[in-house]
Amino acid sequence: IVGTLSPWLTWFTTTMTITDRRVMLRHGVVVRRGHDVMIDSLIDVSWQATLFDRMMGCGTLILTTPSDQMVLNDVPGARRVVDLFTDLTDNGYGEYLNDYCE
Repeated sequence: IVGTLSPWLTWFTTTMTITDRRVMLRHGVVVRRGHDVMIDSLIDVSWQATLFDRMMGCGTLILTTPSDQMVLNDVPGARRVVDLFTDLTDNGYGEYLNDYCE
């Protein structure tokens, strides 16, 4: 039971919020932690997905800034989220969020 409860609890208590200016990651049960990355500071956005991830429709996002790296595991539609970041950084803010957050 512990083997199945731990991943579920991690997934249930982790949130990722993407706005037109930043990415906010919040996680933890007893101790809540947060990590924010400004969209303007991103120098690389990459993703990877194992065979199991692809079957589940998720993947891992790696957001790199000049001073930091944020790794987000089990992100639903990881490839689509990478496309969102590409649009936000290449073409400006705002209008693309509505297309991806339907």
